[in-house]
Amino acid sequence: ASLGRLTERLEGMGKYAIILLITAAGAHLLQGLLPETAWGSPYFVGISGVVLGLFGYLAVKSHLRPESGFYFPPDAYLMTALILVLGFISPGGLGLANMAHLGGLVTGAVLGAVWNK
Repeated sequence: ASLGRLTERLEGMGKYAIILLITAAGAHLLQGLLPETAWGSPYFVGISGVVLGLFGYLAVKSHLRPESGFYFPPDAYLMTALILVLGFISPGGLGLANMAHLGGLVTGAVLGAVWNK
């Protein structure tokens, strides 16, 4: 199942919509407010920061509440780390909104910890 469907099934449509909106805000604020010298830029488009936000949310949720029925596999942690690291160390950042990825991931992880019920 997709991360979105899984999150909606675990949390319900209303909470899922809030998670999407808050992780999008976190991703876009970090990317858009930082100067280009700090990997920021106001010129970007995409939803990948929200996807990383769902990763962060589900990773924390599965760790803190294993009885939730969701298991976040170790390979998913590795993939998430690789996306972030390769984006930052590659020449020119691969043209990715790297700070949006980081902002979404952190925002999602914080939400997963705060909404740990």
